[in-house]
Amino acid sequence: MSKFFHLAKKMNNRPAATRARQRKANPKTLKFGVGAMVAVMLVAYIVQVNAIATKGYRIKELQGTIDDLRRQHDELRAEATRLQSMAAVKDRVGNLEMVSASDADYVAPTPVAVAR
Repeated sequence: MSKFFHLAKKMNNRPAATRARQRKANPKTLKFGVGAMVAVMLVAYIVQVNAIATKGYRIKELQGTIDDLRRQHDELRAEATRLQSMAAVKDRVGNLEMVSASDADYVAPTPVAVAR
């Protein structure tokens, strides 16, 4: 510990002019430091603005894709509705050479058969 106290005493024994020079900042160094910080902040700002603009274009592109898919979905839904209409079904039945059933016989389940 005495070694550290000895170093502390040595530093306090320096003349006041020497201590003042050590604390005084060089104006050129200060200007360079401030300029470097401004340049770094400017580059960071430009990078962020560029990233936001790129994301905006991507969002616009995806919204266009969504609009196209919605329009296509609506067209397919209209086509499905048209194909499920009674007129379309009757046309397909005629093309498949199917015959309509005249009388249908239904089997009534007995309670015994249902219980098993």
